[in-house]
Amino acid sequence: MKRLFIFPLFWVIFSIAIIAPDNALGYDPYGVVDDAVELLDSEITRDEEILSAPMNITRLKMTRKKLSRDMPKKEEILKRMKETYPKKMASIIEFFEKTIATEKRIANNTRIGDPHRVRTRRLIKSFLPKKRESLKELRRMQEIR
Repeated sequence: MKRLFIFPLFWVIFSIAIIAPDNALGYDPYGVVDDAVELLDSEITRDEEILSAPMNITRLKMTRKKLSRDMPKKEEILKRMKETYPKKMASIIEFFEKTIATEKRIANNTRIGDPHRVRTRRLIKSFLPKKRESLKELRRMQEIR
C-alpha cells in the first residue's frame, strides 16, 4: 500500500521540481526578443527625437537624463539575452554592450562645451543605422518562432 502511494508521489514532486524553477522566475525565452524589440523601437524613436533639433546646453542635459533613465532596462535585457541566446544573438549582444558603454560615458560626463555637444550628437547618430539593423534581426527572430 505504501509503495503505491510513494511511487506516484515521487513522480509528481520530480515533475514539479523540473518545471517550477522556470515558471517561478517568469522564464520566457521569447519574452527576451519581444522586450529587446520594444527597447530598440523606443531607443530609435528617442535618438531621432534627440537629433531632430540642434544640440544646445539644455538639449545636452536632457539627452544625458534620457540616456541614464533607459540604462537599467537595457542592462537587464542584455543580461537576459546573454543567458537565453548567447550564440544566436552574439552580434546583437556585442552591439548592446558597446552602446551601453558609450551611453554611460555620455550620461556620466558633466562637461557642456561645444566639443562635447558635437561628440554626443555624432555618437548618437552613428549608432542609429546599427540599431535599425539589429531591430530587423530581432523582428526576423520574432517571425521565425
